[in-house]
Amino acid sequence: MNKINILPMPGDVITVNRGLYKHYGIYVGNNMVVHFSGGQGGELSSKRACIRKTSLEEFRKNGEILIETRCCKSFSNEQTVQRAIDAIGSGKGKYALPWNNCEHFANWCRYGEKRSLQVEKFTGEIISIGVLVIGTVLLNYYLYNIKEN
Repeated sequence: MNKINILPMPGDVITVNRGLYKHYGIYVGNNMVVHFSGGQGGELSSKRACIRKTSLEEFRKNGEILIETRCCKSFSNEQTVQRAIDAIGSGKGKYALPWNNCEHFANWCRYGEKRSLQVEKFTGEIISIGVLVIGTVLLNYYLYNIKEN
């Protein structure tokens, strides 16, 4: 079993790598985390998704806990914890991967803005691929028409 190397402080934004994505939450103290989750245990259900408080062990699911830091204005640790606790049981709107996921929630608690760098990175990569595909199609079309003329 993996051990948590650094115990987070209440108010910290914490993450655990889930393979294809990182899961985010707010450490609220006493080995408890508040996070936007799809269900109890391993369930992934957008219908049952809500803000819930779980143990640090349940949150990490044998993964390594990392503490996220950003260099920008944020709420105090106490305010961050209170924002997270006040949201328990709500969905802070319905779960939606592109605009209302666990990272959006954690960043809203800490920084006051719903933002997901994972979604932004993925969207940027999709746009880059789209531009590359369109550019390739246009180049081939152009080259084909030059040969024909």
